[in-house]
Amino acid sequence: TLGRGDRQLFTALDGAALEQVHRLTSQDVGNLAWAAAKLEMKDFSAIDKLCEESVNRGFANFQLQHLAQLAWALAKLHQSPGMEGTLTVERRDALAGIAQAARG
Repeated sequence: TLGRGDRQLFTALDGAALEQVHRLTSQDVGNLAWAAAKLEMKDFSAIDKLCEESVNRGFANFQLQHLAQLAWALAKLHQSPGMEGTLTVERRDALAGIAQAARG
C-alpha cells in the first residue's frame, strides 16, 4: 500500500482517475476509494466522480468485495477530521446503491 510520503503520486492518480473515470473497472473504483480512505485523502476529488459513475452504471459488475471497499472508504472518509457531518449527494446516492446492489 501507499505510504504517507506518496501523496504526490496519489494526487497524480486523482487527476488520472478524474480523466478516465468512465474506463475504470469496479475493482479500480474499489481500490482507489480504499487507498484514498486509508491515506485519509480528504481532498481526493475523484471520489465523488467515482461514486457518480458507479451509480450511473447501476453498480453493474461490482462484486461484493468492491461494494464493501467503496462503502468502507466512504464511511472512513466521512469520519476523517474535518469531514464529520459532510456527505455529498454523490456519496449518499452511492451508499444507497451499494445497499441495494448488495441485496441482489
